Amino acid sequence: MKWNIVIFLLAAGFLFACGGDDSPKRIGKSSSQSSKKQLKNDTASLDKLMEEARAAQKVPFEKEYWKLSHFIIDGKKMKASSGTLDATFKNGRLDGNSGCNRYFAAYMADTLQQSITIRGLASTKKGCQGSLAAFERRFQRMLKSAKKYEYSNNTLSIICDQGEINFLKSIK
Repeated sequence: MKWNIVIFLLAAGFLFACGGDDSPKRIGKSSSQSSKKQLKNDTASLDKLMEEARAAQKVPFEKEYWKLSHFIIDGKKMKASSGTLDATFKNGRLDGNSGCNRYFAAYMADTLQQSITIRGLASTKKGCQGSLAAFERRFQRMLKSAKKYEYSNNTLSIICDQGEINFLKSIK
């Protein structure tokens, strides 16, 4: 949905900038300056429209601090053995602690379809040991495969290929 809006706005901006006039244009200094000014105005208008479109599709769980409650993998509920797993979503950026390391990624959420895509996940490289390292790897793998989300006032569930990641709203 979001990409459809962006494509529509880009096409509208292109058509507006090009105009519908098929008559030959005189190319010269004043024409070039006028075209640059028009392009700048069109770009500003397009930026404003895109900002309004993003505002209309406000992601409900943004700007909240979320702590891991549990995973559901193969129908089995699992809790974190130790460490703090959390997430903060803000302006298309996801960051948090995955048990031992800090992680960060870009995300895009579609509020109409309740879908979410997480891309470019990376993390710090502290030397985690044993079960915490395995738990952290699984958490990050699941985030990378996020497909949908379910949100209510105090809970956020990220539905992934391997199961669910369930968060509770918290205070930092």
